[in-house]
Amino acid sequence: MNDPRDGKITFDWRKSPELRGTTYIKMLQVVSSKAAEHGILILLACHRLRMQYPGQSLHAEWPGDWDGLWFDNYWTENRIIGNWQKLAERGLCAAWNVVAVDLMNEPHGAGWGRGGRKDWRLG
Repeated sequence: MNDPRDGKITFDWRKSPELRGTTYIKMLQVVSSKAAEHGILILLACHRLRMQYPGQSLHAEWPGDWDGLWFDNYWTENRIIGNWQKLAERGLCAAWNVVAVDLMNEPHGAGWGRGGRKDWRLG
């Protein structure tokens, strides 16, 4: 996926023609199914909320205005919950080899049991 010639992340559909023109969720279903055929377990993880943040030309893992939570002003908790529900409804969470989900990779702006919007226990 990573082209060392120009540093861009690319995808060669000729190596996986079943993914050509597919949706993101369908791609996850295909990858999960192929992994199951080989006995590979899957952990679905949300690594970041957005591809880009204001003022950045490239994607950033830790944007300056991100407060470390599993949601932000645009990607509200309700939208995040809706996205996870959509993945579950499409059968991803029912697949035997999808063993876990990670609500947000490396959250750092919340605590545990403090109450309020930054309570990871309530996430």
